[in-house]
Amino acid sequence: MAEFFKINFFIHFEDHDKWSSILQFRDIRNCFVHANGDIELMKNSVKENLKKSLPRLSQSGVYLSNIGKISIDNSSVSFVVQAMEEWSKDLWIACRGNAFLGPKFWP
Repeated sequence: MAEFFKINFFIHFEDHDKWSSILQFRDIRNCFVHANGDIELMKNSVKENLKKSLPRLSQSGVYLSNIGKISIDNSSVSFVVQAMEEWSKDLWIACRGNAFLGPKFWP
């Protein structure tokens, strides 16, 4: 989706300060869904991304448990919801002001 918006509408998701956090939480979600939170069971590229992300995400309630699985607490859910809300609002503004998406499609 990000690549589609970049190519077609010149809206760059990666320029938003919350985009990398959203992608990191996507990887965490995938780790829970596909590997029950066990990083070692993930593909190498995702595993490396997760290992790099965990120290940064510890401030938002994500950590590696003593048995080697990702754990999250309530603050991590609040963090990612807030990040997605900020990003969504900014995307809405970018789309509304975009020459291709905006003026002719928005009231």
